[in-house]
Formats: sequence, structure tokens, C-alpha cells
Amino acid sequence: MQCTELSLVLPDMLPRLWSFALRLTENEYEAEELVHQACARGLEDSHTRPPDTSPLDWMFSIVYSIWRDDPMGHARRHCAAKKRSPSTQHLFQKNVFGIDPPG
Repeated sequence: MQCTELSLVLPDMLPRLWSFALRLTENEYEAEELVHQACARGLEDSHTRPPDTSPLDWMFSIVYSIWRDDPMGHARRHCAAKKRSPSTQHLFQKNVFGIDPPG
């Protein structure tokens, strides 16, 4: 896939990539940064995408790889998760997964 081809389909992928990044990071700002990094890497490396891989699956893989390779980010998120109240966790579930929190 040429860089220009990915740049044409990338805007349609952004909502799904951001939703995936938000599930990984549990933080809107970090999700946005993660998607930004993934888009930059995807555009830069678009010539390396295997021909039998869909562009969306390839971008999901890039998002996950960047997130997985950030151990300091994982430490920050782990500490933040311990401090998060149960009501905040339910708000996250409702916003991302579209479910109402248990009452």
C-alpha cells in the first residue's frame, strides 16, 4: 500500500482506532497521543504492510504495539487505576462500551 492510499482511508479509521486506544489507555489524552503516534508510524511504514493484511487490522496492530512497548505508561495507568473510584470505572464502561453502570 502506498502512503497516499493509506492517507485516503485513514480518516475513516480514526474513530475505531481512538476507541481501541481508549480501551487500552483508559485516558482520553493518552488515547489521542497513541493514535497520533500510530498514524505517523503507519504513514511512514505503509510500504511494509503485508499485502494480505487489511489496513485497519494493520493499524490496530500498530496501536497495540506502541501501547505495549511503553512500560512507563503502563506503570502510570496501573497506579491511576488503583486510585480510580468505582463510579469512574462505570462511567468509562458506559462511554466506551455503551452499557449502563450497575445501579
